[in-house]
Amino acid sequence: MELLNAVNYLLSLSGGAEVDSLEHNLPDINAARIRIDEATRTLLKRGWWFNTDPCVTLSPDEGTKEITLTNILKVKGLSQFVTLQNGKLYDPHTRSYEFSGDVTVELVNSYPWEFLPESAQDYIMYKAGHDMVVHELEDLNKAQYLSREVQEAMLQLKKEEIELQPRNVLNTPSVQGLRSRVKPYRQNRYINPNYPGGRA
Repeated sequence: MELLNAVNYLLSLSGGAEVDSLEHNLPDINAARIRIDEATRTLLKRGWWFNTDPCVTLSPDEGTKEITLTNILKVKGLSQFVTLQNGKLYDPHTRSYEFSGDVTVELVNSYPWEFLPESAQDYIMYKAGHDMVVHELEDLNKAQYLSREVQEAMLQLKKEEIELQPRNVLNTPSVQGLRSRVKPYRQNRYINPNYPGGRA
C-alpha cells in the first residue's frame, strides 16, 4: 500500500477530498501524516519480526570509543546492560558512552512506510484513523467502528508474526546473547545412565 492511499483514507474519515500527491502543503494532509507517524512509531517500538535484529555485535569507533546508532528505537543489551541515549549506546554502570570492546545487543529499528509489511501498514492506517476520529472529530460512533478494525488488524499482525518468526529456542535473543560470549559448551566426561540424557 502506498502512503498516499493511507493519507486519503484518513482524509475520507474527516470528509475531506482525496489528493493525488503528498506534496501539497495542506493542513489536512499534514495532520493525517502526523497521525500516521505517531501510530508507526508506537507500533514499531514494540519490536516485530520485520524490524528486530535479535543478535548484533557492535564495535566502538577507534577514535571516540563510542557506538553511534541511527534509526534505532530501542536497544536491549545481551552481553552487558546498555541503553540508548542521544543516538549513542550508553553504559549506565560506568555512566559513559565509551566502550573498550564489542557489545552484543538486540536492536529494534525504525523503518519508513514503504519498508513495512502490508499487515503493519493496515494496522497503522486504522490506528491513525481511530486516533484522529477520537481526538479531532470526536465522533464516538465512528471511533467504535474503527476500534474493531484496529483490533482485527492487530490480530492479523500477530498471526503473521507467529507464522513467520523462528520458533527454535536457540534463536531467542537471550540465548543468542549468552552463546555469543561463551566458548562452546564442554562435554561432561562422566556419563550417568540414570540421568535424563545420560549427563551427570
